[in-house]
Amino acid sequence: MSDRLNPQKENFKYKLTLNAIFEALKIASKHEGRIFGGFVRDVIVPITEGNYFDLSFKDVDLWFTSQNKADDFVKEMGDKFLLTTLGESQKELYRFCRTQYHLVCYGFILALFDIIISETIPVNDFDVNMLTYQIDKNGKFQVEAFGGYSKDYLIASIKCHTINVMSSYKISPITQESRIERTNNRYIGRNWKIMYRGIQFENATDLEKIFNSQNEDKINFASKPKQNEFIAFTN
Repeated sequence: MSDRLNPQKENFKYKLTLNAIFEALKIASKHEGRIFGGFVRDVIVPITEGNYFDLSFKDVDLWFTSQNKADDFVKEMGDKFLLTTLGESQKELYRFCRTQYHLVCYGFILALFDIIISETIPVNDFDVNMLTYQIDKNGKFQVEAFGGYSKDYLIASIKCHTINVMSSYKISPITQESRIERTNNRYIGRNWKIMYRGIQFENATDLEKIFNSQNEDKINFASKPKQNEFIAFTN
């Protein structure tokens, strides 16, 4: 999907889409797939807090540890999944093996699924993306956190709209310009607090200055960073 689906604008399609996505996620979970990323942050965590209305999302990220498990999931989805083609720029910028599918139901293309294959969780940007969900046969969420993080901490971070930037993000294959645009548009522009090493950044350009600096203590920031007590911790 090229735009974020907003329930206030597309109520019928929104309900149809969520129902179809959750049915697909039940099947994925049966094949040991895990949901992570934006759909967890913007849909699942709010739903677990009783918020079914103020939701929006762009796509659904699914992580499988082996190609066979992913193939079994796609096979079971049958004609509800249509393979799409990744743009060359996306292939270059994303380090993990992935395939994209459109979820189709009742003649509608409802959502875009990213199927990612990796032995370890395919996250190298923000701590909140280490939170994963599965849906069991009874329709209940099963939550697990990776990378040594506490699931309660990550859920609290999402509820507070606070993310901590992982050190691996600065050496990701994404260009500096893409990182700035992505961080500003997806997070800062949507009222998320961006933290790195205990400092809050109000724009991604200053964060890039830190990434490119040999001495982080001597940076002149465009906007003064704010000290924040909401600092990442691990188990």
